[in-house]
Amino acid sequence: PLRVSGRQAVPFLTTSGVERTLLRLFWSVADPEAVGTLVIRNQFHVLLRLVAMAQAHFLPPLTTTANNDDGRMTDADKIAILANTLRENAHLVIALPTFSADSSCPSVAYL
Repeated sequence: PLRVSGRQAVPFLTTSGVERTLLRLFWSVADPEAVGTLVIRNQFHVLLRLVAMAQAHFLPPLTTTANNDDGRMTDADKIAILANTLRENAHLVIALPTFSADSSCPSVAYL
């Protein structure tokens, strides 16, 4: 069975070149119950697809103003946009995500 904790994933995911703030949002989309560990293979697939979409510059901007008091978009708004983007673009073929070679990150076999 697949078990990837956030702590295990951080060194690996940061080699993708995607900003940490986005990676945190991606994790929230993949782990909506905030368990802190991905236990279903599909959760890991969602996470990798979002990384691939970010690398391909295929995500919508997450800096637009929202309809709240301070005009800022909340993390919940951003997570909803990302989840919707995944649903709407599930049919598209996106290149696999790439990660830089870093000996400190876990190997695929470890994950």
